[in-house]
Amino acid sequence: MDDLFYLIWRNSYIRRLIRNIKCRDSVIHVTNQYLLDNHQYLSFTKQDKVDYNISIRSDIYFQDYLNNQHKYIINELNLQRDEDLLPEMEFDFNQIHDGVTKLTMSIKEGQTGAGQLPNSLTYLWINIYGRRESRAISMIVNHVLSNISSNLKTLVLPDVYLDSGNYTIPDSLTDLSYGSKYDNLQRLVVSPNKVFQNCILDVDTIESVQWLEENKWINNIVIDSRVAFTENTCIPSHVSKIRVKGGGNIQNCVLPTMLESLTCFYGTPFSHFEHLKSLFLYSYPVMLEKGVLPLTLQELNLSYDQPLDVDVLPPQLTTLGMYEFNQPLFIGVLPPHLTTLGMYGFNQLLFPGVLPNSITELYLLSFNQPLSSDVLPNMLKVLTMDGFKQPTIPPLPTSLLKLSLRNFKGTSNVTS
Repeated sequence: MDDLFYLIWRNSYIRRLIRNIKCRDSVIHVTNQYLLDNHQYLSFTKQDKVDYNISIRSDIYFQDYLNNQHKYIINELNLQRDEDLLPEMEFDFNQIHDGVTKLTMSIKEGQTGAGQLPNSLTYLWINIYGRRESRAISMIVNHVLSNISSNLKTLVLPDVYLDSGNYTIPDSLTDLSYGSKYDNLQRLVVSPNKVFQNCILDVDTIESVQWLEENKWINNIVIDSRVAFTENTCIPSHVSKIRVKGGGNIQNCVLPTMLESLTCFYGTPFSHFEHLKSLFLYSYPVMLEKGVLPLTLQELNLSYDQPLDVDVLPPQLTTLGMYEFNQPLFIGVLPPHLTTLGMYGFNQLLFPGVLPNSITELYLLSFNQPLSSDVLPNMLKVLTMDGFKQPTIPPLPTSLLKLSLRNFKGTSNVTS
């Protein structure tokens, strides 16, 4: 048997195949020193990493990366924030070796860019730190937008000023994450019928609403409630996600009937939306009644501290977050298909049958009441009770994978 094993193991093709299969879908974190000392154990080919989804990730300073002779092994590069970096230092993308597929970087304001992104790159995330002077910090972002590689799929950018001129977004890009005002977003030239879900328009003028009407590649917007809209200003019908900021409800503004996600303050009407899936209410100071919340809701987050009656919460809810709620809960109040529940101010007794068995994630950050073994859902996988200080914990569901009890000092039946 031993002879057979060594006979197989001496076959380099089989040995490499076994290693690749074993490492499939793995992220291997390496430091600069580890790469120097153990590079011989990470000899995956570039194609191996692509075919088996193997990431060799390094969180490293740019200069250490440049000086490491084995940097070609890295295909997921996170360039760490360098406080000693001179603002006027030019960042040369030509120095990122071909083979890096994912690049995240924090750069300083005023830093300029040069060179071409490697063709292997599919993901680029840029963060800018330092004093935010809108024109000064935009140079490297403008350079990236002018030199997008043909294979780039995901681009994440900070909200910075874009210089004069237009930037053509290639069809290869499938995810552009960039939130800004109309002055900047109008400089992006996007192909018809393309939609970037993570591009967000900050609506602060009537002109921005008019521009949005002709630019259907943006369906996610933020509206400032302090904007003085003209009477019956209509948000374009293709917009599906809206967040209201500014501390109030929007006046003279007609929201699209096909809206799927809404974040707003008390006073903004929402009951009539027949396609709403996600709702976040910053505050709701009166008691919720049956029929107020759209039946289509699948996710609900709200700041609310009034009693909850049966059938008030939509039956299709799978995610519920309550940020101030501290009222008694009774059987049948929580929807039967709930999978994620967070009650961050809740500190009331829980009785058997109150929590639906469908819940897999439960977050009770202020809960500190005696707990019996038949209260927790039997499908629970994640449980957080950071305020729990009772002397004992009952037996927990066998399905539990993650437990957080930050302040617990008693005894329990929890086994690893």
